[in-house]
Amino acid sequence: VGATSPLAQPTSTAGSLLVGMRMDRDNTTDPAEQVDRYVGPLQRVRRLLFGLAVTFVPLSIASLPLLSPKRGWLLWLGLGAVAVLGASWWKIYRRQGYSRIETVIEPILLAIVAVASDDPIRVAGLFMGSIAFGSLDGSRRRTVLHAIVVMLAYGAGLLAASSGNDGGAVGTSFVVLAFFPSTASVSHLIGETLRYWEARERQGRTLARLSELLIAGPDRESMIN
Repeated sequence: VGATSPLAQPTSTAGSLLVGMRMDRDNTTDPAEQVDRYVGPLQRVRRLLFGLAVTFVPLSIASLPLLSPKRGWLLWLGLGAVAVLGASWWKIYRRQGYSRIETVIEPILLAIVAVASDDPIRVAGLFMGSIAFGSLDGSRRRTVLHAIVVMLAYGAGLLAASSGNDGGAVGTSFVVLAFFPSTASVSHLIGETLRYWEARERQGRTLARLSELLIAGPDRESMIN
């Protein structure tokens, strides 16, 4: 049977397809490795917000009244809470999401830090980092709840500070609360937008890849003949 006979065409086409797929496998890396190497805009923003939140960990420790003898065990409890927050954010960053335990523990730790600070405005950056980093991922409902509990934790620090400070200092600290909802809204909007954009980009790459396989797979000479 000749190479141009109809009986030879299916074999030639199938052989060309198998050779093309084999060459394609040899020229491409493992898809898992491609995913690991790919760093999209959402992951870059997540890394930025994580770095911002972690930066406030040593700053908050330095802002605590370490030399105040009246704080006592509460000061040490606040230092431990700041350290646990930093470690928890590292796990959340690696997992790219909060667990139920972390969702409950984080506002408690923030409240401890706010009360131990003697004035929550000293550790306001830690709260802003929690709001921004914690609102990037998750649903809209979770973002609202997270913002509310963080504001309540900050309010606990205000109540503790109101007994030992004048009204002007507490009033200045109270103003910071106005920035929490807007920070949570902007961070969550950025996260949703980037997730949608990356989903469309992955869909476009998949369609382009399928188009390349369809074009390179069949025997072109058989198609022309």
